[in-house]
Amino acid sequence: GAYSAQMKAIMSAREREMQQYAKAQATAAGSKARLDGESERKRDLARILVKIKQTKQQHRLMADAVKASIASGFEWRALSDAVGQLTRSVGNADSRVRAAEQHAESERMRCERLQDQVQSIKGNIRVFARVRRLPHTSFVFDGSCSYPEEDSLSITDADAPGGGKAAGRKSFTFDRVFKQDATQQHVYRDVRPLVLSALEGYNACILAYGQTGSGKTHTMQGPESDPGVTLRTLRDLFQQSS
Repeated sequence: GAYSAQMKAIMSAREREMQQYAKAQATAAGSKARLDGESERKRDLARILVKIKQTKQQHRLMADAVKASIASGFEWRALSDAVGQLTRSVGNADSRVRAAEQHAESERMRCERLQDQVQSIKGNIRVFARVRRLPHTSFVFDGSCSYPEEDSLSITDADAPGGGKAAGRKSFTFDRVFKQDATQQHVYRDVRPLVLSALEGYNACILAYGQTGSGKTHTMQGPESDPGVTLRTLRDLFQQSS
């Protein structure tokens, strides 16, 4: 009776932990979506700033042309009105530039706060597991691999001593488990927030660990047609910083 009560208490605590983790995952996914939207708005603001500066330069050129026309003997009143209108346009453009710059700075600070929230929810150190496809060789694994949850992995060895599948079953829990059919893009999508945090000035490190032949080089470097984390990170860094 005491053992049964203890097991029920353990299972109840485990269920509460899984519910808290699922809630944290949902919050992190929402924060990531908001971060992606903020990045797109920042790029739109940058394009608006470029257009405003181009318009300002055109107005200055037109003002110089008007002044040259005045020197050539055109009617003073009409040219004076044109110069005044151009001056007001330039002033309005300056105001829009300052407002856009202030908005861009506000959005940047908001992105930093959201990124901090995501990192705080997920934790500063995270461990992902990626299951490699079995190579087309004579090697045969008499067992099975299952994925009860996105963060768990269960391996069953039918030949394990003790009899039955239960004796040969081992379960592992990580922050994220990538199945055998997971693509390079799927893997990078989960580590991309670390890349973005590096752009905001935070230290970040991504490494692959495992025995020889486990797929570390494929995950980090990958082939030219399907690059891994390293090449995708460099490409993303240059695109985000440009």
